[in-house]
Amino acid sequence: MAFALFPIGAVGLSTVEGVSAYWVRLPTGSKPIRDIYTAGVPAATDGKGAVMMALGVLDSLVIDDCEDAWDEDVPANFTVSLDTTDKVVGTSSVKVDIAAAATAGTILCEVVAPGTALPKFTHLEFWIKCSIATTAGDFKIHLDDTAKCAGAIEVLNVPALVANTWTHVRLALATPQLDSAIISLGLEYDVDIGACTVHLDDFRAVRLATVATPLQVSQFVQDDVYFALSEAVDSAYHQNALMLVYYTSPDEDPTCSN
Repeated sequence: MAFALFPIGAVGLSTVEGVSAYWVRLPTGSKPIRDIYTAGVPAATDGKGAVMMALGVLDSLVIDDCEDAWDEDVPANFTVSLDTTDKVVGTSSVKVDIAAAATAGTILCEVVAPGTALPKFTHLEFWIKCSIATTAGDFKIHLDDTAKCAGAIEVLNVPALVANTWTHVRLALATPQLDSAIISLGLEYDVDIGACTVHLDDFRAVRLATVATPLQVSQFVQDDVYFALSEAVDSAYHQNALMLVYYTSPDEDPTCSN
C-alpha cells in the first residue's frame, strides 16, 4: 500500500484531462495511483482512501447571531441596520454604514447574553465584509465584561479584507481564562479609512483541536498522480491541514502475499 503525506490548502474546482472536479495532486516524487478507494467515505482507521488532519471545531457557542441590529452603543456617523439579502448564516446580517466623518477609535457595541463564559474556548469566529479593501488592524473586535466595551478584556485585530468579499475570520482568544462573563461585543473603527459599509454575521466562540476527517474520493486518473474529492476543502475552516492518502501503486501486485 502506497501512501503520501503532504500539506493541503483550499481545494476548489479545477480541470484535469478535460474533467472539472475537486482535484488534488500528489506531491512530486509520489508513486502514481493504480487504484484508490472510491466506494464512499472510509473510516479514519481503515488505512485506505484520503484522510485530512486539521484543526477542527470540537465545540462552539454562538455569541451573537447578527439577526438583530446592534444598538447597545451606536457612535456618531454610524448607521446600523439589518440586511436580509446580503448575509452568510441565518436570515440576515448586521449592516454598518460608516460615514466619512467617523472618528478613528470609536466602537459600535452590542449586548450579548449576560455572563457569556468563554474559558473553555480557544478562538473567536465570524464573517465580515467591507465595501473597501482594508489592512490588518483597521477594524478590531472587542469582548468585554463591562457595558459598552468600556474596558475590553479581548481586543482582536481583524485581518486585511478584500473589498466586497465575505471573509470568514478565526482569531485566537488572547486571555480565554479571563473571559468568564462577557456581556458586550464591539466593532472598533480603529483607523480612519474613510466612508465604507461593513457587514457582520455569526459571531461564535469555538474550541479547536486537531481531528482526522475521512474524505470521499470521487475519481482518479489511473497511473497518474491526480485524484478528485467529492467536495471542496475550505482552508478557512481547515487550518494547518495535512492530507494522508493511501492507495495502490502500479508496482504493487495485490494478488501476491507478503
